[in-house]
Amino acid sequence: MQIVGDYCTISERATSLFLTAAKIKRRRAKSPIIQSPYGPIPMAYVGLLESRHLHPARIKVEKTETVVALRLIDASSNTIDHVQKLAGTIKRLTASSIQLKTIPEKLVCSLIYLTKLDLSDNKLGDASFPECMKNLEQLVDLSLANNKLSKFPVCLRKLQKLSRLDLSDNEISRDVGQMKSLVDLDVSDNKIGTLATDLFLLPNLDVFIACKNEITTVPSFTIRPHSKRRLKHVDLSDNRLTKFPGHLLQMVDKLDLCNNNIKSLPYHSIKKLDLNTDQTLLLKENPLTYPPSDVCESGLRCITSFFHESQSEVKVHQGVKLSIWDFCGHAFYMYPHYTFFEHPSVAILTFNMLDYSEATFQDHIGSWFDWMLAKTNKGAVVLVGTHCDKLDESQMRKVSTEVKARLTKHTDRQTQYIKDSIQEIEDRPHISPTLSEQLKMYRRLLQTKTIVVTDVVCTSSKTYLGFDKVRQSIENLVKDKQLFPRVMRVIPTFWLDVRHYVEDRGNSMSFPVLSWEEFQQEVTSRFGMKHLMRPIAQYLHEIGQILWFSSVPKLKDLVFIRPSWLLDLLRCFLRHDLDKVIFTPEDKLRCPELTTMKFDRLKKDAISHAMFDRDFFRCLLAPLMSLDNISITTDIMKLLAEGFELGFPVTKSNKEAAISALCKSESGLFNILTHLTIPWFIKDPEPDSFKIFWESLDQRHKLACCYKFPLYLPPGLFEVMCVRAHQEKHNLCFLHQWGGGIHAVRKQLNVHVLVTYFQDDHVDGCEVNVVKFEIRDGDFENDQQTSVVTMWSVLVPLLQEFEQLLEGYSGILVERFSECPHCRSASFVGEWMTTRDTQALTRRVCDVCGQEVDTRFLVQPREQKRVIIKRKPPAQTAATPSPSPLPEQLLSTQQPATTPSSSPLPEQLSS
Repeated sequence: MQIVGDYCTISERATSLFLTAAKIKRRRAKSPIIQSPYGPIPMAYVGLLESRHLHPARIKVEKTETVVALRLIDASSNTIDHVQKLAGTIKRLTASSIQLKTIPEKLVCSLIYLTKLDLSDNKLGDASFPECMKNLEQLVDLSLANNKLSKFPVCLRKLQKLSRLDLSDNEISRDVGQMKSLVDLDVSDNKIGTLATDLFLLPNLDVFIACKNEITTVPSFTIRPHSKRRLKHVDLSDNRLTKFPGHLLQMVDKLDLCNNNIKSLPYHSIKKLDLNTDQTLLLKENPLTYPPSDVCESGLRCITSFFHESQSEVKVHQGVKLSIWDFCGHAFYMYPHYTFFEHPSVAILTFNMLDYSEATFQDHIGSWFDWMLAKTNKGAVVLVGTHCDKLDESQMRKVSTEVKARLTKHTDRQTQYIKDSIQEIEDRPHISPTLSEQLKMYRRLLQTKTIVVTDVVCTSSKTYLGFDKVRQSIENLVKDKQLFPRVMRVIPTFWLDVRHYVEDRGNSMSFPVLSWEEFQQEVTSRFGMKHLMRPIAQYLHEIGQILWFSSVPKLKDLVFIRPSWLLDLLRCFLRHDLDKVIFTPEDKLRCPELTTMKFDRLKKDAISHAMFDRDFFRCLLAPLMSLDNISITTDIMKLLAEGFELGFPVTKSNKEAAISALCKSESGLFNILTHLTIPWFIKDPEPDSFKIFWESLDQRHKLACCYKFPLYLPPGLFEVMCVRAHQEKHNLCFLHQWGGGIHAVRKQLNVHVLVTYFQDDHVDGCEVNVVKFEIRDGDFENDQQTSVVTMWSVLVPLLQEFEQLLEGYSGILVERFSECPHCRSASFVGEWMTTRDTQALTRRVCDVCGQEVDTRFLVQPREQKRVIIKRKPPAQTAATPSPSPLPEQLLSTQQPATTPSSSPLPEQLSS
């Protein structure tokens, strides 16, 4: 492309030239017009800056004209070569409507001074952007409208000066990337369903256009008081909003919500506004019922006046709020979501009718049904089959009938097992206290209060078939006063004020978690009524305004005042596809040098060793919050470790020190929380070196207690036990950890601890899940082995931890057994919680091997009375010195004659 011919004057400061490249070439070479892939070589536009009038009568100046703007309708190699010659001066490039499928790397690689780029009306896809796009560091304005993008181009995040971005008329379905320099963002006419949490908090954003999308809700976000600013215009018209995003009124001058599904405006969102507000609110084409549509369409001043004039004392009822908690259906999420499953609730159990078969029943339906019963042993379940549009009527009836029959058979088998166990205990001539407690548990399990709508509701997301039936089934269940006794109760009106205050408070916090004392102090200082705080908090929890797990011991002292924040937090790192997560560092993360290479290395550590570095957490949480303050990430890690018991702190993260990283420091404390090991991610097999070592302890003193789960073992129960075993009170130093076990040592006593999880065969051929606790003496230096009493002092606290965990699952069947030290069979009923009867005996006979076993290896020996030595204060010790410490044997009285000696050798176990 060469500039020849006559110039036409436009102004004193700029000159434009319109010529066809075909004419230029014909004048110089007198050759016929060359055809390009898109027809004749099209017209080119060149803008000249700092030019003078170039009338032929005037004498030309010596100053060279500067090309700053260029318009292309051709992307041939010849054209690109000429563009490269002008790259040193071009600032604006237009390449729209030229059928581009990819951006030629040669076209943009040298345009380092480009400030505006128009690539609209092409066929660009997600893979159309070359790596050299990051070189456009001066780019301010970019238009990618009317292309074929399905996601936000990752390369744009590196353009630090980009302030105007047009992504309208594409196929983007996920939220757009966030860049701190954006001032004007247009994502209209796409398929976006959710918006990024911090999108409205971009520091320079003035205009945000997202009309003609599929947005259903506007997320809550934190408004930082020190950086609060207003947006000029937000357009969310022609979407699927059902709830009025009142929090946007606190920061937007003009808000367009036309053509949505908003039915009412909440008073708490309007009452904060001034009657003489200059803000603009557009609500046309919404099915508004309150305030009336004519009031809403008259403007924000009329709406504000309506609310101020219509306040009256009315009764407020607690209705039903449909809050859907999608548990994804993937087995990986069975454990993390257990915390959120509670009573009362309605569970919608869905399965794919097209993929259903008799072999898949247990995985798709049976296991999830057991999962729900294990937590509460009661509830309401709606069975929903999907993809029914791909089946005919006969196939749908067949699948529905079979699912109903199989579910009935599944529950009947479990019920029959419990009844047979009850009968077996009742047929015994003597029922011990342990069996009596077991009998109570069996009878409690028979009192299940689960209502199952066994008639499968056939649905199709393609045709929306069956959705009305699902809604009707839910409505019928929530009307049951026994299941939902609080529905339609009258609540005090000031509770609504508390609700609105908590909502605003949550939106203003970057870490929206308060202790119970802080939450109670804030609410009572503003509203009083301290004696009603627990009912108010329970009400807010039931309607989804806060999360307060009052029945979970580790979480009952915490209040999450923005529930969506917690769900987003868990979603960021609890992922079954963690290996597919990618990270592109932004400007706000360059300070700590969080590069892509470092992220990949930390991700490898997390996947291989389940060790999550603090910087890795920061990268994963980047879409959720501002990570300028490292203390927030540390607080989140403490919350996950101490509150949800998802992991335990470690001191190192490098691969070579994976074993030593599990050991505590000599002081027993962790100085800085920089790494978390999350057992749920551990998939390593049992180490061969450990097997050899453990077999070498086979002839030493050993204790073994087993928990068997004949019907179902709740996911994550073993992993939480691993986390609790790392608590300082157990004083254990961990040596090995794998997917199904942990190995530790009590250094002061030289006693080795092993906790394992495995599956064993039951008498009827079914697999039974087993959690086993085992203690073995490891003191090879002394001829005399560690006493059994000492070994029980290490084992019993671990058993008590596991018993506390079991209390949180009222619907599981667990059986306790002690292992015979001779044949290694779990042949004795576990009586470590009710030890009185067995403590009175010297020996018991194993039903499997027939040998007699010292009862001290089955239950903890009876406590001995110890001489309490009272030491005098230091000032008096000079006059009356305290007695010297006595050996342990002298600090206790003699046991009864039936109690054996304290340190029997293995060969003395049998008579």
